[in-house]
Amino acid sequence: MEAYLLKSAACLALLLGFYKLALEREKMHVFKRFYLLVAVLISALIPFITITEYVDAAPVAGSQNVIYSQSSIASENSRNWFPFLLWTIYFIGVLFFSMVFLRNFSEILQKIKRNPKIQKKRAINVLLQEDLPPHTFWSYIFLNRKRYEKRQIPQEVYEHEKAHAVQKHSVDVLLMELLQIVFWFYPVIYLLKKAVKLNHEFLADSAVLKKGIDRAAYQRTLLSYSANDLHSSLANPISYSSIKKRFKVMKTHTSKKAIYLRAFLIGPLLLGLIYGFSNTRTVERPVTPQMEVISPAIPMSLQEKATRAMVKEYNAWAKKVNACDEMRLEKKTVARMRYIYSIMTPRQKRKSENFPELPKEIIVTRKAERNPKNR
Repeated sequence: MEAYLLKSAACLALLLGFYKLALEREKMHVFKRFYLLVAVLISALIPFITITEYVDAAPVAGSQNVIYSQSSIASENSRNWFPFLLWTIYFIGVLFFSMVFLRNFSEILQKIKRNPKIQKKRAINVLLQEDLPPHTFWSYIFLNRKRYEKRQIPQEVYEHEKAHAVQKHSVDVLLMELLQIVFWFYPVIYLLKKAVKLNHEFLADSAVLKKGIDRAAYQRTLLSYSANDLHSSLANPISYSSIKKRFKVMKTHTSKKAIYLRAFLIGPLLLGLIYGFSNTRTVERPVTPQMEVISPAIPMSLQEKATRAMVKEYNAWAKKVNACDEMRLEKKTVARMRYIYSIMTPRQKRKSENFPELPKEIIVTRKAERNPKNR
């Protein structure tokens, strides 16, 4: 389990590092949104990938097996409290961050329930008594009631918050909050959460500027409405800390060629992650000893079969022996022909010469065998 967590964290850190270096400042915000979400899935799956490597089995001495089993028994008998302590700390962290999440979620639900709401075309305005900057959760846009009624909220700010609601950025935020609960000990999770929220601001800015609103005027409005702090981490506020980056990205123009190039670089990155952080399983091939003599008890499917050249060689020899009355035969030649005939298939035997009838002695003349006086 510990190895999986370390590998997953390393994968996510490298994917986020690539995002920071190659993608964050580029004007390809929709692609970046899906990249950040898929990066979480990829970093969770890569440690589960197993690459199988086949090797020849090596003999292991019996004494080594005994030593190994004894060390295993000794390690099992000794109790290690360190894993128990780590899991206890982990569950305490999960409980703490779960309580924080539930508190923030409850506060937002109470705001929605207790304050008046105005239904709009693609969003719901929630009018608050508190003097808080505009912020969004799901389809709800939270606005100060007095400023809303006096029409003191600029249209640019409202369109910005409306973009958060329409594009459902809260889905990503909720996912990051749940990941933070489970993987609260990953420092990279907090960086990922910050990157996701910053990209949401890029998306909302882009939606506002596409409506024809002047960029300079919009930037001045953002400065006047930016907030350094907001009570809930589930909402999308106008944050002052991200203003500088957002202004730079507004001026950036990313060509299609640059987009394709960066998308292409993701492929080698994924291959490197799979190679570096997947598991390798070594499987030993069973060693089959080679036998000089083929036993009839061995199934035919496991034996060597006669090739065409071998059958041709046998037929030439058998035809020559069957046709001659007197012939000097060598022991190794007879042994080879017996072997070829033994591994021939039934079909090959039917189409071949019958094996010659030979005496027990290998060096013999057939004429002499029939007439003992000529020996």
